[in-house]
Amino acid sequence: MPPKKKTKTAAEPAAPKKAAPKKAAPKSSGEDPSNGQRGLIRLPPELIAKVLENYRSIGNFTTRTHRPDSGDTEKEVDLLADEPVLKRVYLERPDTLRALSQTCVAYRGVFLPLLFERLEVCVTTRPGNPTKAFYRHISETMQRKCSGLAERPDLSEMVAKAHVSFTKQNADKVLPTFLRCLENLPNLHTIKVVFAPLSMTTTIKNTFEKVSLPTIRTVVVPAYCHEILRACPEVRSVWCMEEDGGKLVAALGKGKCGKVEELRGCSLTPHMMKRLVKIAPNLRIIEINEGEPDDNLATLKSFKQLHTIDVARSDANSEKATIESARAILKTSPSREKKYLRLCWKHEKDVDDGEREFVYIDLD
Repeated sequence: MPPKKKTKTAAEPAAPKKAAPKKAAPKSSGEDPSNGQRGLIRLPPELIAKVLENYRSIGNFTTRTHRPDSGDTEKEVDLLADEPVLKRVYLERPDTLRALSQTCVAYRGVFLPLLFERLEVCVTTRPGNPTKAFYRHISETMQRKCSGLAERPDLSEMVAKAHVSFTKQNADKVLPTFLRCLENLPNLHTIKVVFAPLSMTTTIKNTFEKVSLPTIRTVVVPAYCHEILRACPEVRSVWCMEEDGGKLVAALGKGKCGKVEELRGCSLTPHMMKRLVKIAPNLRIIEINEGEPDDNLATLKSFKQLHTIDVARSDANSEKATIESARAILKTSPSREKKYLRLCWKHEKDVDDGEREFVYIDLD
């Protein structure tokens, strides 16, 4: 008998092919594994950090003073005299880190995170382009760096501090770009505004209102940038760079920033202190000015967690009355932490811009 014809069955649809997993980019076809044990990166991280301290870096105390020093040329001092930007010496550290990160793969793994730890847009132009107006330079640099970080999430994760200046040049585009950048920096904890024109107060308010930046722990700004503070409900340390700080204290209340533990640069008026006691009852560290009246200092007794008082001064003859009053307040503070009374001032000749020298005062 002839074989029976097999009935044709409908073919099953082919299962969709799974996309091949993306392979990690090769480190380098010519990379020498021994590079990781050569040169500077053989040192422990703390020693590398110590070496990098030889370069001027932007800190919370850094200001826009243009006092000539041994590294300034007469031409540069004249150029910066009327410009609210920092000197070119602050470019040396990032330039060095960038060069080290481009040496080899092993060095990139160590120095690239140090380079991108800080988003800095507050330094003057480079020597090759001295004629560009500072406001145009700041505006273009802000847009370029923020746009670059938006395209590189891996680099955005490295940014922990933002040191910036604002100008009116294209502010309606630059500030929203900056804000979008901040919102996409998951490890950002510090915002420092080196300069912003007073006329930008409304622009800053319109940009930052109804915005929340919950990762921010330290805010260093002029008082008229107080709207930024309202967007940082988890802030712990507040530094006022200009004016008396009254606007910042008011912004703390409106922004419900009740976790503040450190306050610097504010004048201690009785009205301000009464508001501060209600807004930030857990204040632990405060900076006061020499010669502060006893009536203003008396309110400090209301802060049950206070353990450090810094007396700010500009010379070596701080008033003894301020020291004695601060000492008495600390001795009666119920805080269980170790207490410190410090004098802090800046030597015009010996200390770099923005740095402070602290001298500890015995409480006994």
